[in-house]
Amino acid sequence: MKKYLLVLLLLDILLAADKTLAGESVQCPQAKVQAANGQTLIFKEYEFEHGVHDLVMTNIEKPEIKRVTYSGKPNLTKPSEQSCFYKAVAIAQGGDWGWHLAWMLNDKPGVYYSRMDGEAWVSTPAKRISEANADVLQLTVKNEQVTLNGYASQNSQAETFSITSEDEGRNW
Repeated sequence: MKKYLLVLLLLDILLAADKTLAGESVQCPQAKVQAANGQTLIFKEYEFEHGVHDLVMTNIEKPEIKRVTYSGKPNLTKPSEQSCFYKAVAIAQGGDWGWHLAWMLNDKPGVYYSRMDGEAWVSTPAKRISEANADVLQLTVKNEQVTLNGYASQNSQAETFSITSEDEGRNW
């Protein structure tokens, strides 16, 4: 099972590990999802006024930004891939009510999770659901079961982890 998960995550890295610009000069991780209505949504780091970085959701067809986090982290002085505040992000549709979101910060260990309502565009407070480290995150949903898979490559060793919620992400 772990080997299968590792292969899936490696394929995900090679085929779908898109990166997008945060500001103009930094490429940061992003996650895309095809909604049930056919729209493509992107979950990514975004630079707001005064260089503040936070996570947002946006629709490719009509680029309206829905803010997910409000940490207000200021812009870094030396743009580079290392200056992304968010190391890995993942998104999955949660039935007809909204979205499951997961992310990792570059400066804090652990995986954070939140749910975003698809109508009011209000997110639940982020909660740390794992102390694991990951370079790539993937969320999958089957009925009320939400599974978060992670892949980390540290010092030429690959590690994977998987955690599951049986109640649509309320408890992990």
